Amino acid sequence: MRNRWQNVFRVVGLTLVIGCLYLFSPKSSRDSSVQATPPADSQLDPRPVVEDMHQFMEYVFEPNYKTLRLHLAEAPSEKNAWKAIKAGSLSLAESGNLLLMRAPEEDGDQWRQLSAAVRGQGGELYQAARARDYQTSLVHYRAMIEQCNACHTRFADGEHQLKP
Repeated sequence: MRNRWQNVFRVVGLTLVIGCLYLFSPKSSRDSSVQATPPADSQLDPRPVVEDMHQFMEYVFEPNYKTLRLHLAEAPSEKNAWKAIKAGSLSLAESGNLLLMRAPEEDGDQWRQLSAAVRGQGGELYQAARARDYQTSLVHYRAMIEQCNACHTRFADGEHQLKP
């Protein structure tokens, strides 16, 4: 019994010591939030974080494409599958906006048209997924993939063709 009380007193004592160290430490060392300085006005315009288009596609578009391909292989029966489809389609639709700011100098108009088409079909896919309409989701998914492949044909020498 004596051993048990010794352990209780050790725990209480240790807790008091830690509490006192915390209370009497400078506030700045207790504040775990990072204080960010506001960006300069010159940093407020949209600009790419990574210039390499292959890296951008691989890490922004490819994971969402794979998610959609997996979950649209057959009619989803679970809520989580529809949620994944909504997330992937919304991410791809919004990423179409990111493509718009990356237009190359040569054939930039065609790039912007294809980017806007990906954004549009991704948005339509998102709306169909919200309604849990599998057939309409497939139509817009396939149409979006066609736009992706048209862009890859024109701007990636036909490489990276996607399969619905």
